[in-house]
Amino acid sequence: MRRKKAPRLAASKQQRGVVLLVILMVTITFGGYFGVRALNAAVARSGIDEHEGENILAQSKSALLAWSVTTDENLPSLTPAVAPPNGVRAFRPGTLPYPDVATGSSNTMPSDGFSDRGCARATWTGIGTLRPVSDTTVLTLAQRTNLRCFGRLPLKTIGLAYLANDDPSDSAGRWPWYIVSANLVAINFFCPARLDSSITGTGLPAGVTQCGDDNTPTVPFPWITVLDPFGQTLSTRVAAVIILPGPVTTRQPGNARQTRSATALPSAFLDTVDNALCPGGRCDNGSLNQAPGMTFIQCVKPSTTVGDARFPANYACNDRLAYITIDELFSHVARRIERDFVRCLTEYAKNNGARYPWAGATNDPSSIIAGTTAGSFPSNDAGAAATCSAQAGYWGGWQRATTYTVAADQRSASLVLPGRASVQVP
Repeated sequence: MRRKKAPRLAASKQQRGVVLLVILMVTITFGGYFGVRALNAAVARSGIDEHEGENILAQSKSALLAWSVTTDENLPSLTPAVAPPNGVRAFRPGTLPYPDVATGSSNTMPSDGFSDRGCARATWTGIGTLRPVSDTTVLTLAQRTNLRCFGRLPLKTIGLAYLANDDPSDSAGRWPWYIVSANLVAINFFCPARLDSSITGTGLPAGVTQCGDDNTPTVPFPWITVLDPFGQTLSTRVAAVIILPGPVTTRQPGNARQTRSATALPSAFLDTVDNALCPGGRCDNGSLNQAPGMTFIQCVKPSTTVGDARFPANYACNDRLAYITIDELFSHVARRIERDFVRCLTEYAKNNGARYPWAGATNDPSSIIAGTTAGSFPSNDAGAAATCSAQAGYWGGWQRATTYTVAADQRSASLVLPGRASVQVP
């Protein structure tokens, strides 16, 4: 009987070996599974970071466009200089906010998320008074050419306070920087007076020493240029650039390591690229003194440039940017203006026996002659439409850019804004 138990004992050992092998295989399988999951999670986190950056840029661009068409109804239409500097909406559709200057100015807190009223000269070193001119000062050609509206994106001003980094030094590079053409801020109310789609030039008028008036639109400040990673021009008609800095890296010349702080200059966050197509052979996203104008370059991951002859061996640029062209901005603004004009005409007809106003003279909306059926939007013929007359200053020249047509019996009307289809007024 004892001899018969031996095979059963051997079988038991064999079964145990099988069980141990199964356990080991299961352990390896699940260990590998969870290891792969951990690796995938790490990769996903890396992807999320990149995706988050793209989301920040997209949200920032959308918020700026929304701010540009959302006016403060309590803001005096002809005296923007008296308005509070923080949190004020656009003075007129198409205006963009001042940047939040990281170093602060004579009366502002650095990197507080609010726009700082004023722009720096190209030679500004980050200390001293920020605003070189007042809102009412007539600027010389040299002043206009050398004005730089450069700083951090004013997240709290444009309604993105939840994106504000708790660490003002922003060592991770998640707080966007923001550069806007001085054409689009209120540094000087009459520069340009006509903030509408007629402002489409790219150069400064030769020999002009002051900005134009309502009837003589000029482009007193340079527009911004944006290049692709290879130095090819994407646009020379950029209204604003949003740049999301990457982690701390080195800058040219000299491979200088960036040192970031709450009051550091843009060069501590934004990078350089050596490229023959850049002004002077080097694009510097963090420079205030570029000439001519302002030029910024989109970057790619440095790891992807290794062995690529199109990039220098010391390539270390990790900035990512988004931008708004003036055509994109004006197209966006035109939709808002169109709604306002239709509302005002509807109000006028409601208070004038279902008749619409006569048209203003071409390029002169304040000159209205009875019987004129085609011309500019009639900004001054609003006797029974208080809403229209109150907003005449806020429209900022869009009346001239609008083609307005009214029937001979004044029973129907239509209007066309640049880049928009004809709209029949209800």
